[in-house]
Amino acid sequence: MDIRKELSKNQIMLLLIPGAEYNDITVDIAKQLSGENMCYVTLNKTYSAIDEHLRREKADTDKVIYIDCISRLISETPDHKDNCYFVDSPGAVEDISNILSKFLGHKAAFFPNLGPLTVEYFIFDSLTNLTIYESKAKVIKFFLNLVTKIRDGKTRAVFYALKSDERQELIQEVSMLVDKVVDLTKK
Repeated sequence: MDIRKELSKNQIMLLLIPGAEYNDITVDIAKQLSGENMCYVTLNKTYSAIDEHLRREKADTDKVIYIDCISRLISETPDHKDNCYFVDSPGAVEDISNILSKFLGHKAAFFPNLGPLTVEYFIFDSLTNLTIYESKAKVIKFFLNLVTKIRDGKTRAVFYALKSDERQELIQEVSMLVDKVVDLTKK
């Protein structure tokens, strides 16, 4: 899939990803968007693991700001380091939302080597992981708030979701709030 082409027509997309291909697809999408000002929220891997994997795949991560919701669960980290903001846990949706307010809408993110720039692309990895830490109702409220912030600006967004029967209700509800849903399990 040519994600840039899809995002030129659809501001907010939801990608339903099969478990067996999850890592390959998420890296491919991020790699296609690399080289642009991007914010990457990770709820299932540390930012250093993602950044290292992307660099191994020859992706340009110099213009990526990470929001890492995992590292503090396994080690002591500061609030902010280089191009990464750390959140206490994936369930800290208010903290995630506050940090994202710095980057979405009309505000400019501060890129360490480049100064303040507008985030062009936003990746959220993953919406279904959030339901492990929060109720479906709270996840939908958080998602609606996030979609509103994205629509207020020019940022293009991709939300990943692991396709599973137990998350089907959540997927159906958030599908109504995005411009396009792509089910990669059918390809």
